[in-house]
Amino acid sequence: MLEHAREAVGDRRRPLQVIGHAVGAQPRDQPREPLVVAGVTPGDHGVVGEGALEGLAICGIRHQHAIEQQLDSDVRDRAAWAAGATEPLEDRVELAHEAGHDRQAVELRVGRVMVLDPGGDVGIGRRCDPRARHRREVRQHRAEDHAGSRRGPARDRRVPEEVHASYYHLSVLVIGLDLGTQSCKAVVCDDGLVVRGQHAIAIATQHPNPGCAEQDPLAWEAAVAPAIAGALAAARATPDDIAALAIAGQLDGCVAVDARCRPLHPALIWQDRRAVAEARLADAATVFALTGQVADPSHMAPKLAWLRGQGISAARFHQPVSYLVERLTGVAVIDPALASSTMLFELATGRYAEALLAAFAITADALPAIAPACSIAGTLTADGARLTGLRAGTRVAVGTGDDFATPLGAGLAQPSRTIVCAIGTAEVVGTLAATPLLDRVAAEPMVETHAYPTGAFFVENPGWLSGGAIRWAAQLLHVESDAALDALVATAPPGAGGITFVPALAGAMTPVWRPDARGTLHGLAASHDRAHVARAILEGLAFAARDVAERLGAMGLAGDRVLLLGGGSRSAIWSQIRADALGLPHDVAASADTCPIGAAMIAAVAAGLQPDLAAAAALAPSPRASFAPATSLDEPYGRYVRLVEQLVVSAR
Repeated sequence: MLEHAREAVGDRRRPLQVIGHAVGAQPRDQPREPLVVAGVTPGDHGVVGEGALEGLAICGIRHQHAIEQQLDSDVRDRAAWAAGATEPLEDRVELAHEAGHDRQAVELRVGRVMVLDPGGDVGIGRRCDPRARHRREVRQHRAEDHAGSRRGPARDRRVPEEVHASYYHLSVLVIGLDLGTQSCKAVVCDDGLVVRGQHAIAIATQHPNPGCAEQDPLAWEAAVAPAIAGALAAARATPDDIAALAIAGQLDGCVAVDARCRPLHPALIWQDRRAVAEARLADAATVFALTGQVADPSHMAPKLAWLRGQGISAARFHQPVSYLVERLTGVAVIDPALASSTMLFELATGRYAEALLAAFAITADALPAIAPACSIAGTLTADGARLTGLRAGTRVAVGTGDDFATPLGAGLAQPSRTIVCAIGTAEVVGTLAATPLLDRVAAEPMVETHAYPTGAFFVENPGWLSGGAIRWAAQLLHVESDAALDALVATAPPGAGGITFVPALAGAMTPVWRPDARGTLHGLAASHDRAHVARAILEGLAFAARDVAERLGAMGLAGDRVLLLGGGSRSAIWSQIRADALGLPHDVAASADTCPIGAAMIAAVAAGLQPDLAAAAALAPSPRASFAPATSLDEPYGRYVRLVEQLVVSAR
């Protein structure tokens, strides 16, 4: 039985010590084998044998919640003692002693284990060593007379001379890592997905030529350990506390590596759209029908073709997330959602499309294998431990892309009438659908369809430079902070005095995809000042989001509300501009940075701390603020539409 327990605990513990004795229905005078059980649920009878979970005695439930969330109705009826779930832990230990002294006691929450033995000892695995406290409690319970108390009549609570219970520590925290464009951010979350600590390390981007954007994969690696160390320090946690790690990060990058996963060239990140000719290697209509993607040089397939054209002979091509996963575990793997951004993944089959592999002269074994986001990619190797600062053997989930982890971290698991607007360096606008619905509204698609980690589909525009455009505007206008920019915008009237901004600083993404298009400030006059320009930029970015929202509506995916995520959601005036521009209420997520939280949700499921992503997403807090439409921006939006038609749509 002890071996079964070791399997249940797995890699989530320090070296195991025996805790108490097995407690079952057998006579008390028969010898019993040592038993410890952790990390099981009411459905996991196979872990400890049929019937072992009858009459559970539970203590130490996270946050002292109502225990009903942890137990099915059958078990709940047999654990009537738990009605006092709001009582202190020590009192519930006594209730467990009374209710379950003749049955196996199994703690459901990974991180605490309780074992009742025939002698009446109670052992609880806790985050600190409570031996001394336990001995004090034993002496106290011996002396107390419980007759007539709420615990019931007095009982014999004799404690044997030898103490059959000792203590050990189980990992109950997870790490979510967000490999973004501007930084690598780590969060440490508990099993309820509450952020206990976070830290970010900046990442630099190089732009060697117009339309080119590169990052050094070794810089990603160098950022991981200090980001994790900072988050652990903020959480007052140690590497031994970590049950699992998951990574979410930027889409559409391409990293060429050798057989040892060493980079052969700087990563071509999502902003890089130099592979224009290579994007035409496959028929655009075929690409869209198979993958739901626009045949665009921002995607991975054209980029790997461009790299090969530069003489790069790679053993494998990675997305940024899958690159880090292989560096940490030695396993090359990618989830369906992230794979669906490669321009090589067939939505209908969930595999790489043979026709597209042939078109780009690539084989499937030169790409990461496909596996669910919450599955275990592997465990940290010695190199992985060095790169993260965590224990070798720590579990690493497959992970996913930031376009998917960001709404997931805000609580979106299933289709609804909510439109997501995630404003990071890029701005992603989309919604969840139950089926892989494709954008056939116009001659050219505006939105793409991707797999989503929960099994739904994310219909989105993967984004134009938005937060990046704000940084550009701040430098252009010599504004030192976001607060100063907001104050400047507040002095300009709605409509920006007739100035219109086309947000195509890294190519156009709405209403059509044009990698060679460039941004425009139109309608400037001598009467305009910095405030008018700043307001026009914020409005133009919001108008692009309206383009996408209207296309989703034309596809039958209309939204009633917009959920604002990302760093841009911190600006109250921009949130109001967006509500006015789209004519829809805008809710602001409780946390601006939900991508690493989404990654932590994946890690929690991979570690067994949450049953699935739907349950994990349900723990996300409610929005912190809402903005209702107040001023119509239909007239300025009309100007924007006419200008984009002239400069972008008809310019080809």
